[in-house]
Amino acid sequence: MAIFTDPFLVAGGSANVSGNSSTASRVYQMSTIGEIAYDEWEAALAPGIPREGEPHPMAGNLRVSGVVPRRMPNAQDTWQVTVNYTVPSGLSTSGSEDATNPLADPAQVSWGAQLVTLVATEDVEGSAIVDTAGIPVLGLETSESLPVLTIVRNERKFTPGAIDDLVGSVNINPITLANAKIFPRKGMIMEYGGERIVTPGLTYWRVRYQFIIHPRTWDKRVAMVGWYDVDGSKYTDEETQTFASEPIALSKSGQFIKGQPAYVKRYRILREQRWKFSPSLANI
Repeated sequence: MAIFTDPFLVAGGSANVSGNSSTASRVYQMSTIGEIAYDEWEAALAPGIPREGEPHPMAGNLRVSGVVPRRMPNAQDTWQVTVNYTVPSGLSTSGSEDATNPLADPAQVSWGAQLVTLVATEDVEGSAIVDTAGIPVLGLETSESLPVLTIVRNERKFTPGAIDDLVGSVNINPITLANAKIFPRKGMIMEYGGERIVTPGLTYWRVRYQFIIHPRTWDKRVAMVGWYDVDGSKYTDEETQTFASEPIALSKSGQFIKGQPAYVKRYRILREQRWKFSPSLANI
């Protein structure tokens, strides 16, 4: 996709748009950087160009109803994009939303449960999971039934890929979702997606968010046991002078401590991200 300069307004920038107007338009101009754009959709989706359903900056009752790109005939690297606005169905001329406007619908919030199994060989920093003697810990697997929060709501715009990097991550920051406080490293985003819905005069998105919540944290705690200590020596029973037939408890320093509780080490095994949602998902 071509790269564009920041679009600037060349028409429709005056502030005399009446709140009762039924239509309006604004014209933006921009140029490509490097590669020339030949397809209209590239100009229509350029950063800074308003999307369908977005409000007019000086008349909140008007919404973007169409975007018309046009390449300038005497300058192939220059585009003008006309953004047309109308009053959508379900919106009064004063800008207040009524019950027929899907953007005024409340979010749908539901809670459930799901059985989750995790297997890990590396921690969150990419380091191999090993015991205190340096021996890899195998079969690190756990299954738990955990709460699942699903939020579905209508939004004016949706940018595919905007928060794809958050899917599968845990929250490193405290955050409130649907009036529920989620403390750091307790939440994980399972699903995020949007469905584009076109109605007469209004285009919007049905966006779905799904989170799974751990009652403690997603960190994994593992008891340190093994056949070898930190020095690479295999455990030998002092009385029988035979090698151990099962793993022996290890201390924090990786020494054998037979007959005592093993040291428990914590691993942060999932990718951590700072969560932020716009509009907010806090009080819905």
